[in-house]
Amino acid sequence: MWYTTLFRPTQNLMDKLATESNIRIPERGLHCTLWGFASDEEREKEVIEALRNITICSFATEVLGFDNFDESSYVIRLKNVEELQRLHSEILRVSRAFDRDTTKFDTMAAKYGLERYNPHITIAKTVLSLSQEYKGVSMEIEYYSLLKKKNGIWQSVADFNF
Repeated sequence: MWYTTLFRPTQNLMDKLATESNIRIPERGLHCTLWGFASDEEREKEVIEALRNITICSFATEVLGFDNFDESSYVIRLKNVEELQRLHSEILRVSRAFDRDTTKFDTMAAKYGLERYNPHITIAKTVLSLSQEYKGVSMEIEYYSLLKKKNGIWQSVADFNF
């Protein structure tokens, strides 16, 4: 079973983006991925408990601007504040303990995790012309979520408040 941890932008930012043309809302909704991993569904309660044990306070991050993330994604770049980096690192630590293939997990972590973590919100499959009014917009992050992909559909599993 594929699991992902993520947080969502503030309602204010989501409402602003909803007025833009050509925004592509991913099937998981607008979000910033913290980390994904493959685990057995039978261990889901253990995963939830381990994630609940992460202690971190709510924090603010801000929009840095827009960028091409790869050849097919246009993203909102977010400031990787210390608390966000710490949350990402803790989720990485916890999720590795439950991942089915730690070799693959470690390869992905070396490529995209820890100091290489690049927080962003994917908003389109093409370059957009968006106003710079978004730059510097602050977002208070008060919780994150665990989702799983079952039968091709993303389902909410748990929310974790700070």
